[in-house]
Amino acid sequence: MSSIPELDPRSRAAADQIIGGMKMGKTPEQAAADLIQMGAAQAIVEEGLARVRQRAEESRILRIPESLVDGERLSGAWYPGVTAGDRFWPALEG
Repeated sequence: MSSIPELDPRSRAAADQIIGGMKMGKTPEQAAADLIQMGAAQAIVEEGLARVRQRAEESRILRIPESLVDGERLSGAWYPGVTAGDRFWPALEG
């Protein structure tokens, strides 16, 4: 569950669309750019992207023990966690 407060249902929808794009192999930034190109308001898409990044960071914190992480080699968080309908991650479901 994300710690970012719900400010606007449109930003939640943007986050869902960004995650959908990620499932198709896009980076979060590519998926966000697609939404803007389709006419979504940039501010709403940026809020959605912030939600995705925060959720990915929270997932990383909860899943990876700090003793196993080399901070100098760590890339940005990319996995936003389990979402409804995921078929290939049953071990990660609560």
